[in-house]
Amino acid sequence: MGMGIYDREYYSDEQSNWSGGPLWNQRMVVTNLVLLNVAFFLVNFLLGGRENVITTAMELKGENLAQPWFWWHVLSYAFAHAPDNPWHLFWNMFGLWMLGRTVEMHYGRSEFLRIYLAAAILGGLVFMIRAFLTNSTSPVIGASGAVICIEMLFVLLNPKATLMLYGVLPLPAWVFGAFLIGANLLGGDKNTAYDVHIAGLVFAFAYFLLQWNLGNWFGSWNWSNLKRKWSGPRLRVHRPDSMVADEQEADRILQKIFEKGQDSLTTKERRFMEKYSLRKRQQQQDK
Repeated sequence: MGMGIYDREYYSDEQSNWSGGPLWNQRMVVTNLVLLNVAFFLVNFLLGGRENVITTAMELKGENLAQPWFWWHVLSYAFAHAPDNPWHLFWNMFGLWMLGRTVEMHYGRSEFLRIYLAAAILGGLVFMIRAFLTNSTSPVIGASGAVICIEMLFVLLNPKATLMLYGVLPLPAWVFGAFLIGANLLGGDKNTAYDVHIAGLVFAFAYFLLQWNLGNWFGSWNWSNLKRKWSGPRLRVHRPDSMVADEQEADRILQKIFEKGQDSLTTKERRFMEKYSLRKRQQQQDK
């Protein structure tokens, strides 16, 4: 029998996760996040009118703490940006794009997305509680908290890397990290939600230093496991010959990816690997 998919030295469920499904699943999570943020900005611009109804519907306020039906705002605010200030969106997405790709390649697509969303939600919770307790009526929007978390993780992972500030000035990553910390601790701009930023920084340090893995925390909470609990045990048909053939075909395709890259796969090979990978994950979960 050929070597199993999980035995290959170049196979990684978290880091490869290349799935031959829709294009959305083949792009990096960073790219998808940038596209989502830009899409919400454009939809608000085109359809929101002068009242900016889309952005207003997504913003987070302190009063939402007493309104459970609006708790989804602790995440939605992170995908809304100032409609009258395109630079708010640009700098957030620029930082995410430039540094986030390295972080995603390190942690893998799924874990990166968990980190990003967790940082956004944590920042939203901190802001909502603080605003509620201080009777602040100012709302918050923007991905800054989650983006700063990703930027700090980049610094922690690559402290000696050289960043080009504004594309011109070389700057060590650790200096950039020190600037992020100092600028947010000192504050100064009354229109900036520094508590959201600091929450992102704290989460980044905790995640890195404590070596967390959010996938280990929430791995059992997925649709497949819930579906099995609802539907009960299932009978399986054992087909050893087809299983051997599938293992051999998977080994061949994985070797092809290793030697020639993912782009060398045919549509048929991509579909096979999508189904095969899903089946192997289900088998692992059943154990």
